[in-house]
Amino acid sequence: MSGRTVAPVASPLAAREVRGWLAELVGPERLGPDDRSLSDLGWDSLTLAETVMAAEADFGSVLPDELVAELRTLGDVVHYVVVTADRRSDRPGPDDGGALVPVTAADEPMLFDWYTAPGSLQRFRLRGITPSPEHFHRLLWDGVLSQFLVCRHDGVAAGLVSCFEPDHRNRFAHLAALTNPEVPGATTVPRALAEFITYLFRSFELRKLYAHMLEGAYAQVASGAGRLFRCEGRLVDHEYVEGRYEDLVLLAVHRDDWCRSRHWR
Repeated sequence: MSGRTVAPVASPLAAREVRGWLAELVGPERLGPDDRSLSDLGWDSLTLAETVMAAEADFGSVLPDELVAELRTLGDVVHYVVVTADRRSDRPGPDDGGALVPVTAADEPMLFDWYTAPGSLQRFRLRGITPSPEHFHRLLWDGVLSQFLVCRHDGVAAGLVSCFEPDHRNRFAHLAALTNPEVPGATTVPRALAEFITYLFRSFELRKLYAHMLEGAYAQVASGAGRLFRCEGRLVDHEYVEGRYEDLVLLAVHRDDWCRSRHWR
């Protein structure tokens, strides 16, 4: 997404102003008539999450995750940014998202439910295997460098972020994120994942963080390629998932890229 400048105007926000702001944020090629679906305009889940977070930072528009999950068209986005905007100069700053809370043994039953939920069992780390309690305990903890629950401000756990299998000689590790299947996490989990990546680079001398994603999942974050991460490889027809073979995409978040994007060293 390109840079943009938003003047601190203390007046009601207009739809045309939001459309101009969106053109700078996501590019004019991703705009169209209000009734065009976001998918038809080339928006993925990452584009939507970044737009919602930028709207909060620039206009004070607060869209809860439950509402974000219902956005379907460009008109939906423009409408809800306008009606939730707070242009007052004294408004509080944007919410930084959920808190990162260390995982404990008491969380294992809840996490077992997340891992084995219908939407996660086949496409996340278990790949269809239903583990014994002992196997799941090892999966959750063996080789883990750091992991946290992502908890909303109301105390509800929205997701899990994990860093595992560190190679301290070559200075890389692996990264994964899982959302609570019963709780929308359209902005809470991405914000927390960004905070977690910063935490890892500040806490450990790692050069980069790898993430493996099935093609279907990668399609939902592809807009971040070259900005937030690099695509370093693709294994074609590599994983057998839900009755067919699917590509596995290897992503990498590089320390230097991340530091520049976050303006720290």
